[in-house]
Amino acid sequence: MVKSSALAMQIALNGAARVRQGETPDLKKANNLTPLQGQQNLDFFDESLNELKARDNSDGDVSIHIFSAGPDTDPADGKVKVGNLEAEFEGDTSNGTRFSIETHGDIEKIKAHRFEESKVVVYEATVRPGNDMRSQVLILDRNNPGESLIGPASTDWLLS
Repeated sequence: MVKSSALAMQIALNGAARVRQGETPDLKKANNLTPLQGQQNLDFFDESLNELKARDNSDGDVSIHIFSAGPDTDPADGKVKVGNLEAEFEGDTSNGTRFSIETHGDIEKIKAHRFEESKVVVYEATVRPGNDMRSQVLILDRNNPGESLIGPASTDWLLS
């Protein structure tokens, strides 16, 4: 049984839900990415959604570099379960979302990605025992990758 904090997990899941519903997190200590870093991240997150879609209920083992090899054990469309990863997605890379929870012992990683024509919003939170929750947010600008931002979600945004 995972021993992470229920309150920290609730805050992390709330942030993920807000991103999925269309909100863009407020960042504290935001930094700009270089144009190359911004473009590489855009490509990576587009590819990750497409690979999740490819894995969805494929027959037999599928080896995709983002996820560990093995069959998808959730037969529902748009949902993938492989070992300690549970994920779901809707839509595509111009209008869609991806959400996942991955468990490693007492540590849980929550990820929510929202894909829009002009940007990709990536929210990732790590929850550890003892009320420890850390977030990382990428706001990727498709039209100007050098204007992409990275930083933790502000406490005010997470708790509002």
